[in-house]
This record gives sequence, C-alpha cells and structure tokens, in this order.
Amino acid sequence: DVVTTGTVTAAEFTRPSPAAAAVGGPSQWPRPTARQRRAKQSRLERDRLLGELTMTTAAMSVQDALWLTMDRPNNLMVVDGAMILRGTPTPEAMTDLMSRTAKRFPVLARRPVRHGTGWAWEDDPDFDVARHLNERTASEPMSLVDVQHTLAAMRSEPLPKDRALWQCTVMSPVTLDDGTLGSAVISRFHHSIADGVRLTQLILGMC
Repeated sequence: DVVTTGTVTAAEFTRPSPAAAAVGGPSQWPRPTARQRRAKQSRLERDRLLGELTMTTAAMSVQDALWLTMDRPNNLMVVDGAMILRGTPTPEAMTDLMSRTAKRFPVLARRPVRHGTGWAWEDDPDFDVARHLNERTASEPMSLVDVQHTLAAMRSEPLPKDRALWQCTVMSPVTLDDGTLGSAVISRFHHSIADGVRLTQLILGMC
C-alpha cells in the first residue's frame, strides 16, 4: 500500500496586525484584498486536487478482482452471517465497534475502482460507518426463524458498489432459546474483501 495524506493550508489572513500585537490591545484582522482572496482560492483548489490525486489506493489481487466481477443477480459473491447476542447493542456502540474495526482493516473503508486493466481499492471519500449500519426493530419479539428468513432474503440483495462492500443490520428484540430477549447482528461482507475463513475471523473478532 502507498499511504499518503492531503495538505491543509492555513489561512494567512487571521494574524493580528503588528500594531495591535505591540500594544496588547484587541486583535485586528486586515481585510484581504481581491488579489489575496484569489490567491487563497487558488491554493485551496490546488490542495483539494492534490488530496484527490494522492488518495490512498491499494492494488487488488487478481483473485479478489475475480470474486468482485463474478457477482450475478442469482449468485452474489457475498459472505452472509448472523451473530445472536444477549442484549442489544446501541447504535453508538455499533458505530464505535465498526469504526475501530475499519481502522484495523483499512479495506473496510475503501471502495473498488477500475485501475488500468484491473481493479484497485481506493479510500471512499464519503466513508461513514453510519452508511453501512441498519436497524430493524420490531414491536413484538422476533424468533430465530425470523432471523433466518431475514438473512435468506438479504442474500439476494447486492451490495452498493459505490462504497465499501459491507453492511451490518441489528435486529431486535429476538427471543433466544432460553426465552430471554436478545438481538441478532446480520453481517454481509463481499468475498473480494477476504476469503471465508478470514471473514469469519473478522466477524468473531467483533465479539
């Protein structure tokens, strides 16, 4: 991976005037001229373009690219799973969990893009964990069979390709085998992110 960062340009028009600084009085900021405003705008535009050009991009392996392009409406290359939990995680807890997970596994914050004749992973400029988290709250407790049916229905829904290829849905309340109430977290990760074994390890690591 080639890791790069954008540049933040500090505004030079927020410095107090020398006279005000000398007497210790209230700071005064001189009004920028038209030329200075144009120069500042040019620098901001340059920095914006530089940030786009230096966005982190990681090569995608041939095998992962194969999984990516093998998606078919009747055969999606998505690894689906469900975790049954005692209790229900709050939206804040899920956001914090997946934010930390994305930091450990940067591919969870990247989207697939064409790169020459192949594919690559590119930082999603609009990445927001909230775009990948959903809630399904029922007025009456759901059964484990309901969770299975929901998961089965989701398996025919493709993941959006304009963002990182994963989703998590929290279902609650769910009646557990012992009669207590808990919840279920349905996770969906595209096979191009990793193979089934590594995705299972990732999911278990979220517990």
